[in-house]
Amino acid sequence: MHSGQVSHKPYPAQRATVLSLKQTMLEAVGLPKTDRPPDYAHYATGVDVEVFPMMARP
Repeated sequence: MHSGQVSHKPYPAQRATVLSLKQTMLEAVGLPKTDRPPDYAHYATGVDVEVFPMMARP
């Protein structure tokens, strides 16, 4: 098994408006489908990320 580490500032979450929605994850794991829109929607424009080398784990 290998593991890695990344470092970044917190993502700057911003409010979003859902214009279109296709739900597939709930049904894929056996949960009931819902036609209800999400209660909250956010997105982040992104951050710079520092990625460290992968390391073997015992």
